[in-house]
Amino acid sequence: MDCSDADVSANRKQRGIISLAGLFTDLLLGVVIFTAWHFTTGDFLRALIGNLFVYLTMNSVLFNANPLVKLDGYFALIDLVRYRNLSQDGGRYFKRLQHWLSAFGRRGEAPGKTHEAASLTFAVISFLYRIYIVGFIAYSLLPRYMGLGAVVVRWGMIAMFLSPLARSPGSTAGRG
Repeated sequence: MDCSDADVSANRKQRGIISLAGLFTDLLLGVVIFTAWHFTTGDFLRALIGNLFVYLTMNSVLFNANPLVKLDGYFALIDLVRYRNLSQDGGRYFKRLQHWLSAFGRRGEAPGKTHEAASLTFAVISFLYRIYIVGFIAYSLLPRYMGLGAVVVRWGMIAMFLSPLARSPGSTAGRG
C-alpha cells in the first residue's frame, strides 16, 4: 500500500502515528549511533560516526520534524490542528496578498478573517524559513566547495521554491 493511500483511508490518529513513526525512527537511530560513537576508538572512525550522528539529528530536527517543511512534522501538525489544507490555503492567501501589495491596495483584497490570517502567517513563516535554509547552505558550502557548493545551493533553491510550484494543486507528490 502506498503511503499516500494512508492519507485518505486512515483516521486522524492513525495519520499522526504514521507521520511520527519516521521521526521516532530517526531519533532511535540517532541514539544507536551516539552509543556507537561513545564506545568507538580511533580518530577517523569516531569523527565519521560523530558526523553521521550530527547529520542525522540535524536533518531530523531541521527538516523532517519541522512543521514549516512539508514532511512528517507538517503532516503531524495539520492533523493536530485539524486543518488539512494549511499549506495550500496559506500559499493561496500569500499570492493574493502579494497581488494586493503590488497594486498598492487597489486590486485584490488583504486577508481579513482570522482563518485567513493564520494560514497566511504560516505561509510567510514557511517562506522565510526556506530562504534561511538556502542562505545557511550557501554560507556553509560556497566558501569551502565552490563548484559542489554552487550545485547544492542551486538544488536547494529548486527543491525549496520551484518544485512546489510545479506540482498540481491536488497532487500528493512530496507527501513524505
